[in-house]
Amino acid sequence: MDDSRRAAFLDVAKHLVTLAIAALGFVITIMFTSLAGEPLLQATRYKNSLQTSLISFFVCVVLGFLVQASVLSATLGENSRYFFAGPRFLLSLAWIAFVVGAVALFVFAWATTFGGATLGF
Repeated sequence: MDDSRRAAFLDVAKHLVTLAIAALGFVITIMFTSLAGEPLLQATRYKNSLQTSLISFFVCVVLGFLVQASVLSATLGENSRYFFAGPRFLLSLAWIAFVVGAVALFVFAWATTFGGATLGF
């Protein structure tokens, strides 16, 4: 793996991890928000969507770190005993996890905002 390709993989993984950590903070904030003294997570019936986004963003962070470890392993050489998976495959999985989390969060926000949820306003 040449230097420019390694730098590109590391930059994309770094930015993806940053976005996923920010999204995790947002999801956790939503989970502890309350409406009229009742937690939002208990007031809505779309909590599975919020939990899916939480898990997906966490998986994205873990996969982002694995991408960085894989790039480091690839720099040691393909014959190294630490070479466990290709960075392109792990980066693809991280993107899939991020998109699934973003879609699940959007579904939760849409359902909660536009009347599909059972909220007492």
